[in-house]
Amino acid sequence: MKKIEFDEHKQKTIKGLSKAISIISQIIKVFTIIGGVSIILFMVLIPVIFKKIEIKDNSIVFDKIATIGIADDDKNFNIEYNGEVLATEQDEEFMLNFKEWVNNNSKGDLIIYIELSCFLALIVLTITYMVFRFLRKLFNNVHDGDTPFTLENVEYMKKIAYLLIVAIVLPSFASGLFSGILNKNFDVSIGFGGVIEI
Repeated sequence: MKKIEFDEHKQKTIKGLSKAISIISQIIKVFTIIGGVSIILFMVLIPVIFKKIEIKDNSIVFDKIATIGIADDDKNFNIEYNGEVLATEQDEEFMLNFKEWVNNNSKGDLIIYIELSCFLALIVLTITYMVFRFLRKLFNNVHDGDTPFTLENVEYMKKIAYLLIVAIVLPSFASGLFSGILNKNFDVSIGFGGVIEI
């Protein structure tokens, strides 16, 4: 079988680019590990943190010193700390949605929502880690070999594509999961355009 090879200048360019992408992939892998450990620690600490949270009067109050909620005059959505307003918003639709959410959900619902969000973030970080792991292997092969067109590289590209398809389908699955657990409307839509592109 005939092997496709680039000329010397193109090969130097590709090898340099491959090395750079490989290094960037390794850096991103390290950040995904740090992010994953941070999320796991946060998930473990959530019950401790939520002992100090109250949901009342269109507000979420943290340890009686920080408040996220709608001001008494119903005109502003405020983030307050020790009685001082740190940020404010006057979007009426946002305030209505927040009021509805606070009135229809308990502290338990909030814990479930945050724990599920953290779990899904861990899945996304795991997918990201695996994509960049395969990407690093792929570009290390390109850097070390005579040609990028090898069966091993094709396998890495396939694995990356499968993981990206999962990453596209996951948000729709997550939306359905949240809807089902929190008793909201079950609405699932999948971006088939992105799947086809992959």
